[in-house]
Amino acid sequence: MCDNAATESVLDEKAVEEASVEISGDAAELETGEDGAPAEQAPAPAAPPLMPVDPALLEGITAKLGALEQQFSRRFAYDVGKEKILDKLHAELQGYKSDLYAKLTKPIFHDIAVVLDDLRKMSIGLNEQAQEPAALLVSIADSLICTLDKYEVTPFSSAPGSKYQATTQRMVRVQPTQDAALVGHIAQSVSPGYVRGGQIIYPEKVTVYKMEVN
Repeated sequence: MCDNAATESVLDEKAVEEASVEISGDAAELETGEDGAPAEQAPAPAAPPLMPVDPALLEGITAKLGALEQQFSRRFAYDVGKEKILDKLHAELQGYKSDLYAKLTKPIFHDIAVVLDDLRKMSIGLNEQAQEPAALLVSIADSLICTLDKYEVTPFSSAPGSKYQATTQRMVRVQPTQDAALVGHIAQSVSPGYVRGGQIIYPEKVTVYKMEVN
């Protein structure tokens, strides 16, 4: 019985080997073909065809892009215009503020200028009587001038022979003359005027030449 079992085992091993050789041969035949030539591989599946583009759809997309570009341009122009408007409003506000300050302070500066003019007159009268009171009045006047200077109010005077300007000067006396070329010109600056930022606070008092009538 041992011999029969051994024989069956050998037969089984041979059967396995023969089956393996047969499978290998079939696989080689599939790779090379029956005539020994390399077998052709199956072609790759073709890509799906592209869908045709609708011209109307493309035109609509282009129109929307154009509309977005126009909106962006209008927005940019609006922002620039708004910035200019804000700058203009700021400048106007500053102008109103300056005008308001000028209107509030002008009466004060005017009154100081009047006091200075009165002191000048008093100093002239006292100078003929005593030196000390005149010097005191001059000192007070100098202090008031320093006060005006702090607020950028400066005095001004015209040279003799210059043209009379009604907007900046006040004629308080006339000087007769027979020279027609001097008529309407300054003969003497009686007292200085005061100006701040181009605005006349107090006009200059002057003597003006006038044609003498015989």
